[in-house]
Amino acid sequence: MTQMTANNPLAGAFRKPKSWVRLLGTDIGAYPEGFITADNEKLEVGVKPMTGSDETLLNNPDGLLNGESIVSVIKSCCPTISDPTKLLHIDIRLLMTEIRRNSYGKEHDIDETCPKCGHVQKKTLDLDMVLSNVRRFSDGFNVVELDGDLEVMLHPYDFSQYKKILDIGYKESKSLRALSPDSGVSDDERLAVFSKMYKEMSTLNRDILMSSIASVSLAGNVVTEPQFITEFFMEIDRESSAKIKEKVDDMNNHGVQSKLDTKCQNCQHEHIIDVNFDQMSFFTRSSDQATHNR
Repeated sequence: MTQMTANNPLAGAFRKPKSWVRLLGTDIGAYPEGFITADNEKLEVGVKPMTGSDETLLNNPDGLLNGESIVSVIKSCCPTISDPTKLLHIDIRLLMTEIRRNSYGKEHDIDETCPKCGHVQKKTLDLDMVLSNVRRFSDGFNVVELDGDLEVMLHPYDFSQYKKILDIGYKESKSLRALSPDSGVSDDERLAVFSKMYKEMSTLNRDILMSSIASVSLAGNVVTEPQFITEFFMEIDRESSAKIKEKVDDMNNHGVQSKLDTKCQNCQHEHIIDVNFDQMSFFTRSSDQATHNR
């Protein structure tokens, strides 16, 4: 972000926030005092539209995948956040959706395929509606009670875990491209790549899940040491690990909601679509639409 010159006579023409939003992490005490420097007793974050340089950053796939572009854009559009790398994943998704709406307008077109007849139709998403229906946390959102006086405390994905999730998607897409029918890869080589990819993804998913455990309480004894928690997670039964995963998934589905009721224009089949709010497709498509409109 460019350092501003003091007393610039053009300062009145600079970008100003178009919206204000309270982070979900603020609701649950996830951020330290001073994390948001806004003069606002509600600790709401002002969100500015993007600059041309911000838009260029978001069209750089490598920058999106390693998270650097996202950090730079949040610094530019939400300067009252002291360190975007400390944000929760759900707040990154919330802020980036606000930034997209403030930069390109409330309408976002998506293509969806009917699961019944295969008809592809364009659906316009109203981001004002999406942002007015943000799912916020309620009491007990992060607690899983297991058998035998065992209680697990969880926390939502943070930025470091979010980057690992991006890495999962990148590795998967790269492997799938390498295994395309015209790649010349033999069946044995293809099987070996799939096996290696599956093991890597499983390990990474497991590690991300374990890192979501803040503490484990057994008969009143609270344990926070990562090594002990890792050993605990590796030794619990399938049912207990499934309960933890279910809670972690639900916790990280707070914030911007991706489910959308729709009806096929061809066969009238009513169904629910899952809107992909990942930053790669969300912003490259948005900038393409803006360029086309211009």
